[in-house]
Amino acid sequence: MRDEVSRGKTYLRVPLLLVTAVLSMGSGMGNPGCDSGDDDVDVIAPEECEFGCAISGAYVFRFQDTTPLSADCGQVGVSLPEGERVVVVQNGREVDIKGTLGEVPLTGSHYKVGEDKHLVLRAVVELRRREGPPTELLYLIDGVFAEPPESLAAPASFSGTFNANHVNTVEGDPECRVARRFTATRQ
Repeated sequence: MRDEVSRGKTYLRVPLLLVTAVLSMGSGMGNPGCDSGDDDVDVIAPEECEFGCAISGAYVFRFQDTTPLSADCGQVGVSLPEGERVVVVQNGREVDIKGTLGEVPLTGSHYKVGEDKHLVLRAVVELRRREGPPTELLYLIDGVFAEPPESLAAPASFSGTFNANHVNTVEGDPECRVARRFTATRQ
């Protein structure tokens, strides 16, 4: 019996140590990434844009291909925003941004890959055209700045792809898929 109790203690020791370690991680005892309150400990700040960050403004879209979209796209309310303004709002030097395309609210980010400054904006619009679950329109605007703007007064433009996709459709629903190249210039 004594051997069974001793073996039981041995088997329970490892799980008990693991539980103690997990529970103490948030206390600063076992997690070196936590801020312990010491002034000499570096706290990781949210990512910030370092240069070419003055991207806020209204950008007018011009498309390389302006042929009409399919009838299915018209049925779900998708059209090319040719000549329309996309308003981009960046809060200081943060890389997360907001925007609008007409009435559609956009969210996105501004980031650097190599020497290129990218701007990605996206939106999901719920459509209720029939009984049953709604379908969705997914918008994605993905572009690269020609010259990353250093001030709000500097000229700015970005080029890329405008995508709109009707998703979660059922048989008989219109299906819209758009991918068109554009250049957007700040006004």
